[in-house]
Amino acid sequence: MQQKTNFAYEQMKQAEREAEAAEYQAKTKQEQLMYFKQRIVETEQELKSAEEELKAANAKKEVTIKRWRALSDTLSQEWRKQEGHR
Repeated sequence: MQQKTNFAYEQMKQAEREAEAAEYQAKTKQEQLMYFKQRIVETEQELKSAEEELKAANAKKEVTIKRWRALSDTLSQEWRKQEGHR
């Protein structure tokens, strides 16, 4: 009977250690999950900011392209006029 009791006690202690290890692992994974969820939120905000910057940069690019084309057309017309007067 003593031997069975000792064996049962050892099983109980082993189960307690396993439960503590599993609890620690679950807590660690929960903390990791919370960290990565926060990183996702931060990254989504950074992406939104980057997309807004891209949109502004593309709009500026379009304005400068239109201005360059208009000035190039004007210059080309002036050259043609000068060629015509020669």
